[in-house]
Amino acid sequence: MSTKDISDLQVLEACRDWPSAFQFADQLLAARHDQHPKVAHRAIERAERRGLVDWGVSARTAFVTPAGKALLEQHGLPTEPQRLQPNGDGCIGLKVLCSTGGELRQAWYQPVRLELWKAHRERLGFTLMLQTDLRMLLGQDDLQVLAMAPYTLPAEQPTV
Repeated sequence: MSTKDISDLQVLEACRDWPSAFQFADQLLAARHDQHPKVAHRAIERAERRGLVDWGVSARTAFVTPAGKALLEQHGLPTEPQRLQPNGDGCIGLKVLCSTGGELRQAWYQPVRLELWKAHRERLGFTLMLQTDLRMLLGQDDLQVLAMAPYTLPAEQPTV
């Protein structure tokens, strides 16, 4: 687990997407790439030193600079935020990064209705519910949720 394991392009994608993912850039980056949020935060600071991102109050709310947009374009990546597309039931998936017994683990949480995710993502009760559900899945008493990243579920396949 090291800052060098997160590329500048990955930082740019997280800083581009965090407002539409309803999750701060460091948490989104950590969950997407299985790194501790502190490592993700340092990667954002590194990108700021290189002039690729900037922020006003906090690195968690970093935005892509024109130099960062140029780098995204150079690599054929979109410069506009990638919005979540819920499936037919209005649900999104949730990727969760957690700490269990001193090690990082990743879990995929059941689909959540997009409006519930928007309304409750910052509530302690939502995190506690996640921990309870993941504890049943992972079987660890000392489980701690570190970061969550919502992702687009594929559309339901038609049944014949």
